[in-house]
Amino acid sequence: MRENAYNAKPKVALAFAAIALVLSASLFVPVQQAEAAKPTHSDIQTALNLANGYINSLYKDASPDEVGSSTHAVMAEYPSIPIRVVQSDGRVIRAGEDVDIKVGWKTNYISDLTEVSSDTIKYRLRFRALDIGGAAVDKAPMLEITVDYVYGANNNVKVDIKNYLWETTANISWADIYLGSTYIGRATPSNVGTTWTYTSSVNHGNDVFFRSFRYIERHGTQLGREYYNAIGQTSKGTELASRLTAEGYTLGKDIYSPMFGSGTSQSNNFLYESGSSGVYRDCYTEPAMRNRSYQYHSKVCNGVDAYIIYSRSSDWLVPTLWAIHLLNKGVGADVPVYDGYNTWSPRQVARFAESKWIADIGIQSPASSSHASAVRTAAFLVLETKLGYGSVNDATSRTYADKAASALLNPQVKANGNVIRENENGSQTTLIRPVHEGGFYTAWNGFNYVAKKSVLQNIADAFNQSDETIDIKPSNAESTITIAQALRVFDCYNYGYNCTNVP
Repeated sequence: MRENAYNAKPKVALAFAAIALVLSASLFVPVQQAEAAKPTHSDIQTALNLANGYINSLYKDASPDEVGSSTHAVMAEYPSIPIRVVQSDGRVIRAGEDVDIKVGWKTNYISDLTEVSSDTIKYRLRFRALDIGGAAVDKAPMLEITVDYVYGANNNVKVDIKNYLWETTANISWADIYLGSTYIGRATPSNVGTTWTYTSSVNHGNDVFFRSFRYIERHGTQLGREYYNAIGQTSKGTELASRLTAEGYTLGKDIYSPMFGSGTSQSNNFLYESGSSGVYRDCYTEPAMRNRSYQYHSKVCNGVDAYIIYSRSSDWLVPTLWAIHLLNKGVGADVPVYDGYNTWSPRQVARFAESKWIADIGIQSPASSSHASAVRTAAFLVLETKLGYGSVNDATSRTYADKAASALLNPQVKANGNVIRENENGSQTTLIRPVHEGGFYTAWNGFNYVAKKSVLQNIADAFNQSDETIDIKPSNAESTITIAQALRVFDCYNYGYNCTNVP
């Protein structure tokens, strides 16, 4: 059982406090913005159609390997190379799982990424064991994985898995290798150097086979439920709801619920609730791992109360969602409400968020003033659309809504699968990742996916669970669903399309 969030290590709270000092927020009224050309319904629908393919590829409902019931489902976090082994002593180890084989030693470790070409990578993945005396053994086995995302005439994904190294002191004699649901082969100390190959059946596009082991109930599965209900795929929405209910979640009680017009029965400040019945319930539960599933451990769970203080005082994501929630509940645009830190109105929140606008790109994140954030820009678009195109008819909000909607059409992986990455040194690299087709970037600078990280991001990442794949992760379920819903909201208010479950 994971440590209760209330007993989190003090250093995590101090880390959030340090970041908050750097990012202290103040109200700001920006100058009037010039009118912007807004996207057409056709532009928006094209982006949504692409996004739907990506979102569908992350839907996990295989029982019993992914979920414990045939009526349940969860949302994978991102496309991945989901490799696991079953060692001769019966231990199942999944890439990226947050499990100790011994204090200070995770069961697996990923390293040594080489970008062989624009569409091919190579890396190494260690699965660990114990020796006869109980000491950790690092390579039992170490696999070398080569992934060609655009292989052959049909542009399939080809994965080569090589038994690269085996430390014979390990107290196991073999390890069966699986890629997703497919058995690959048996690695032993005597067949080091053997390579097995898997080639996908999907031609250049989204592939459910490559969905990640890791899933997220907050916010991914909650977002998936809201989104599938919004687009009329209610059977999927029902399976996701069944899983959430079984795990003790209150449906419609997520920080992103206001973007779908739900959660209006909750209190004004429910977005800042901690505890097992609050909006970070995943931090208080530990669902059983399954052969091809485990819940991602968010860094937020190392200090929920500290994060809530930070999110209310030093970030603009949750205040923006809070303002949408107030409007959904019928609070007037200029009615000041105390959120536990500030007393301000929804319109004042919008004016403050506008001060975080990066011209023609989007809303910045607290970690960088030059890179736009997917979730913050998505929430911003919904708030500005409601204020600008709703009954308030706020001209400034209308202009920003047009700008945000236009900006959000850019950071999406198009049908060619190209991802343009901004590197640590500021240069650009074009990579081809068709499995991410339709996904919206998590962060970007113009049209470019941002890989480089600020000091603040590196501080925060120190508390993250290790990655399942070492490859680029330009998009995920959270970024893609929030942007898709924001575009639906804008489309509804402007053109009368995609209006189901719009606030």
